Amino acid sequence: MLLLAVVAAAVAASYVEGPGQDWSALLLARGLGADAGMAASAPLAFSVGLLCSRLALDPLTTRLSRTAITSSAAVVVVAGASAGALLAFAGGSPWAALVLLFVVGLGTGPAYPMLFGAADVLAARHGISAAVTASVISTCSRVGAISAPAAVGALASGVGLPVVFAVMAAGGLLLLLALPRALR
Repeated sequence: MLLLAVVAAAVAASYVEGPGQDWSALLLARGLGADAGMAASAPLAFSVGLLCSRLALDPLTTRLSRTAITSSAAVVVVAGASAGALLAFAGGSPWAALVLLFVVGLGTGPAYPMLFGAADVLAARHGISAAVTASVISTCSRVGAISAPAAVGALASGVGLPVVFAVMAAGGLLLLLALPRALR
């Protein structure tokens, strides 16, 4: 059951990171009418959010529990991506979308480092070797990275590009349900 939570969290993280990096420029350009320069900055805004939260992760882990960090981060992803979906479906500002992509990146940043950090805990508490856990996380992240573009593309063709944020919100919700459980 614990390994299933790890699998779900790793795939969910891919469904947040993938669209944030792969589809955000297209969403801004075609969905929100941004010019090419602004649209190109969408993956950058998301990636800067990832970087900022990952740089802050070590100091945070000395002050807060891993469960508190992951739960808070997942709530940030769900809230930011849900707000982004509402904004995108309403045809809002590309600038606001950039800010929300940064926020979602902030929330997503701790997911993989925390999952890989859990490998030692799973080995000590549950007898699952760190190498097996790392392999499972890596494999599941690849499964998510391969399947997310196809899923988002199919949904975007049917519903429209604002679904990019909706997929990220769904991934964030799955992170909220699975990641704290995987780290307990």
